[in-house]
Amino acid sequence: MKSSKPLVCICIPNFNNENTIAETLDSLVSQTYENLIIKVFDNASTDSSMKILNEYARKYHNIHVYKNDKNIGGEANFTKCIENMEGEYSTIFHSDDVYSSTIIEKQVAVLQKNKDIVAVSANAFRLNGDSKECGPLYYDFPKPSDDDLVILKSSQDLIRMVLDYGNIINTPSVMARTEIYRDKIISFNGLDFNTSADLDVWLRMSSFGFFAVIITPLIKYRLSNSSYSFNLKKLRVEKNDYFLVIDSYLKNKDLNFKMTERDCLNYEMQRLLDYFLISTNIMLKGSSVSFFGYQKNYKVNFLFIRFLLKRPVFNFKVYIFFLLVYLAPKRKKILQWLYNLRYGK
Repeated sequence: MKSSKPLVCICIPNFNNENTIAETLDSLVSQTYENLIIKVFDNASTDSSMKILNEYARKYHNIHVYKNDKNIGGEANFTKCIENMEGEYSTIFHSDDVYSSTIIEKQVAVLQKNKDIVAVSANAFRLNGDSKECGPLYYDFPKPSDDDLVILKSSQDLIRMVLDYGNIINTPSVMARTEIYRDKIISFNGLDFNTSADLDVWLRMSSFGFFAVIITPLIKYRLSNSSYSFNLKKLRVEKNDYFLVIDSYLKNKDLNFKMTERDCLNYEMQRLLDYFLISTNIMLKGSSVSFFGYQKNYKVNFLFIRFLLKRPVFNFKVYIFFLLVYLAPKRKKILQWLYNLRYGK
């Protein structure tokens, strides 16, 4: 019997996730929402991923597995997901995360209730290498504007939010109307935006309608050695690709985004936080770093001093805290403790 509920298409790009893909699929075949199809696009994995995927495809009629002849790269595989979407709503989930049994049902309800909303994401819990929860992925979150939702009504609203909070659009949770993904977004622009191509996608989506964020965590986001994004964050010593996207949109004359004083301060805060992450990575490797400005990646010298003068009360505390960490005899242990606290072991 044909279901009266809209068809939801879940696309999953996979590469060498033999240790996590089964847990991901188990969470998806256990969804309370029944009318869904799951498509997995394996990017020429060299581990036992395909064996596991084929076993699930044989067991579940709505799981379909596709294997690339060669590795086409992460962004190209995401684009392949978009090209093969079907049904009324579609999403791209990751092959190393675990999903609440109600995530599909709740996201469909949001899209069904308000036709102006074209996409909806959800907050997440962090999952460490032992598959144990270790707190919410985002501690600081906007206040809901409607029940459990933050509703952003324009690209300007979304830009303002990511300036304030960083990119809190949890990529492996975004469900959108299929026609938006397939006919408007079409592809991920990894060429221009590298690892932040997802943020560009969400900003483009927001130009076609409202973008909603569910405050309640509905996904367990894995932060472990098997996670590409987690490893990248630990190793990165270059300026965050986030700024490639933000700077591009701020310079877009057609968007006509007017920076307020608060926006400027938030932008400086994002630069400062990025500097802290880069500095921490460098110091954990035993190298030294200039405390007053990471000149290799930031054109403006004395980033800390500029920020301190702009927002003296709050940033004096921040400045002193990191100065103490920087000068502490057991600096490496303190930095490692901070990392474990924020990202899990």
